Amino acid sequence: MINTKGSRAMVNRRLPSPSRDDSARLNADPCCEMVLLIACSILMTTGKIVHDIPDDDNGRILRRLYDGGDSLSKPRFIEFQFIFPERAQSLEFARAVPEKEYEVCLSYYEERDMWEAEVKIYMIPDHDCITRIELDLSNRASSLGGSPDGWCCLRLKDRI
Repeated sequence: MINTKGSRAMVNRRLPSPSRDDSARLNADPCCEMVLLIACSILMTTGKIVHDIPDDDNGRILRRLYDGGDSLSKPRFIEFQFIFPERAQSLEFARAVPEKEYEVCLSYYEERDMWEAEVKIYMIPDHDCITRIELDLSNRASSLGGSPDGWCCLRLKDRI
């Protein structure tokens, strides 16, 4: 994993507030999300998208992974973190994430005196998919009093 300290690829920022239309569209059809994840994964394995990574927070992290020797073509766990002031809120968030492909882990974040929910998804790292999932999960967390606290993944050195 990588970050500015060399151990994790993290994005720590607040997302813009989504509109109700965005939220309704993302939550309209859960099957659609899995189809999009598969489509994103197929596109990433072709190598055609690596050079078109946008220059935003998520794109810069993916670019650092790529520049560090990761082809971004192999699946791995992407971990999205969310923080909540109260344990009950984090438990509610876990119930608001029913997707079987998503693993939710809750823990107490002692340094910040808050509760953290981590959502792990096994997928190929793709900018559009990561951004879309991050926005969707952030909407769910925000509705329960939580906020996004970044995402991370392992760097797989599989490129020379």
